[in-house]
Amino acid sequence: MASRKAALAIHGGTPVRDTTVRPWPAWPVWDSREEEALLRVLHSGKWGSHTGTEVHAFEEEFARFQDARYGICNVNGTASLEIALRA
Repeated sequence: MASRKAALAIHGGTPVRDTTVRPWPAWPVWDSREEEALLRVLHSGKWGSHTGTEVHAFEEEFARFQDARYGICNVNGTASLEIALRA
């Protein structure tokens, strides 16, 4: 079996993406809506999902968007997948 030993781009190999032609996208992508929501939360002083209103409003809106009965925010995608698999 033949072995292909290619150098990593950091060591002089060919990059998988020519960033002079197609640069990596900027992240995060946000606009004034996210900024306004963040400022609302900052100024409210209510960070948690149990004390604030933003998380609950997002859960309801997302559930409607998905035509689902419930929408539940979670800490991250890994925890969400584990919960889904255990359901």
